[in-house]
Amino acid sequence: MRLINKITTNKKLMNQLRNLRSRLRRCTSLMYQIFAWFEAEYVWQKIRLQYDGGKSGSQKKMHVLSIGQNWSFGPDSTVVEDVLLRPLEASGLATHDLFHFDEYYHIHKQSGDISLLELCIESKPDIMFLTWDNRVSWRGLSPDNPRLSTLKIIAEKMRIPIVALWADSVWHIYTDNAEMLLPYVKFHILFDSSIGLTRTSRPDKFLVIWAPIDPRIYYNSGVRKDIPIVFLGSMDKPGRKEGIEALKSNGINIYHGGGIYPNDNTIPFDEYVQICMRVKIMINFSRSAHEFQLKGRIFEGMSYGAMLLEEDNPEIRRFFEPMVDYVPFTNEADLVEKAKYYLEHEAERAKIASNGHRKVKEKYNISIWFKTVFDRAFEGNSWEDIPNHERKIGGGSNDIP
Repeated sequence: MRLINKITTNKKLMNQLRNLRSRLRRCTSLMYQIFAWFEAEYVWQKIRLQYDGGKSGSQKKMHVLSIGQNWSFGPDSTVVEDVLLRPLEASGLATHDLFHFDEYYHIHKQSGDISLLELCIESKPDIMFLTWDNRVSWRGLSPDNPRLSTLKIIAEKMRIPIVALWADSVWHIYTDNAEMLLPYVKFHILFDSSIGLTRTSRPDKFLVIWAPIDPRIYYNSGVRKDIPIVFLGSMDKPGRKEGIEALKSNGINIYHGGGIYPNDNTIPFDEYVQICMRVKIMINFSRSAHEFQLKGRIFEGMSYGAMLLEEDNPEIRRFFEPMVDYVPFTNEADLVEKAKYYLEHEAERAKIASNGHRKVKEKYNISIWFKTVFDRAFEGNSWEDIPNHERKIGGGSNDIP
């Protein structure tokens, strides 16, 4: 009885602490919103005469400004470049500028806020995409991120819609930061999970959508698929080490490489691409922070024409049909059984791989992605009708012609 009472008391205490934490965050967030308002008014009065608010008639293409960090995952890999700018370049829909906040601070030893505002004045972007450095305090006072007052000026004074990108949103610090940015962004994009919709006061300002991929890199080249089965990624997430060891102990010769951490078997990107083009079955483990995610490997593997063997989860079922577009597995034994079966039944494997490949090309290509995002950013009106711009969307294929 004493044990039950102790457990009950501990649960009540934990709930009280969570409620207190939530109240403190709301109060702190309100304090920063008020500070941002005064700071934004002060800065805006200093620069407003430089900003005429218009776009030159000769500028016909949409112009995108992307804000991010150059060293989020290493010098050669950032969310905004890999997930946004390369597909944008492939689409031919817009010109773009890229501003690295962390790099600016490292070089100039001062925040890049004024330079960012000057860039907005000079280039007059139609839309701004923002990635946030979540390694720092959630309160947003790091020189690696824009100040809240800067975002307020861009969104409200310059009337440039801001869309925030979140590639790994299952951690609470990510959704805390997203909540803090709500007054300044048009909406948030969640690439990996719908869990953020349950942690926000404004689920209407979130869009759960797949991460676009560059069709110049991710496509079915038609080369012979002579690598039976692979997993390309880090080993530090739940279920990965156990799954790989189960396959190996049952005589399945799985190739494993990739990852971004020091203990991973990191491979050059060009080698990664060549391996993927030759793969019959690509395995994906979908858990992170004990939540399921919609990993980029899903769309990459299907684009290369591999059959996806995916840890069963609700996120992928929002986009694909199990046993039609991909094959789900529930545990290590199920993984081993299905890997053996589809390695032995080539026709069935090829049919599922073809279904997944077709769906990625037809429903989840970059043309549809950018149209969905731009339409929402511009108040639901067709972005093709915005004056002074020529909008041209391709024919809906993720393959290189």
